[in-house]
Amino acid sequence: YSPATLVADACRHGVLVEPVSVHRSSWRWTLEGECGIRAGFMQLRGFSESDGERIVKERERGVFRSVASFCDRCCLTRDKLEVLADSGALDCLGIDRRTALWQVSGWRRRLPLEGSAQQELLPGLQPMGRVEKNLLDHHLSGFSPEEHPLALIRSRLRARGIVDSASLQDVCDGAEVYVAGLVITRQRPQTAKGTFFVTLEDELGFVNLIVRCSLFEKHERLL
Repeated sequence: YSPATLVADACRHGVLVEPVSVHRSSWRWTLEGECGIRAGFMQLRGFSESDGERIVKERERGVFRSVASFCDRCCLTRDKLEVLADSGALDCLGIDRRTALWQVSGWRRRLPLEGSAQQELLPGLQPMGRVEKNLLDHHLSGFSPEEHPLALIRSRLRARGIVDSASLQDVCDGAEVYVAGLVITRQRPQTAKGTFFVTLEDELGFVNLIVRCSLFEKHERLL
């Protein structure tokens, strides 16, 4: 299963999932508190174990006070710094993602003799919205610790008569029903006589679909 599916199921079982943070994360996932887990740097796209270990070693010498301080001490490449900014791993420094990305970009262009110069302010860009953050989280980390993608469009789905997974148990047997979700598995076992199985996931759980052989052959390309 994908990290997003595992994280979503953990959240539904009461586990508090914390995102990658330069103040808290190790290379691997770690336990945090009584019922929480913290994502490790290994979860970030394009990040290496040596990158994560460099951050941990510098953190052990002292807390990071600012983006500039973090960049000066860790000396990561531009692309790694941008991943940290975009993923929210620098949010713990008291800034939003776009501000972090702006400051990271400014640091990489700064010359040693200009160390005391002040960087220009972020030019009027709005903080990222929920959808933008969710998409970036999935692209860079493989999951979002805040909410499932379908939660962002649930009101629109409900308006179209689409039922969530938790409400399926209230639907009468034999009734026509519309569902939606992320496809997390597709299976067509040889022992199933041509039957095709699909598992959908939404913010509340799973929906198991059984596609009979005749219907599968009719819509094979789509399925």
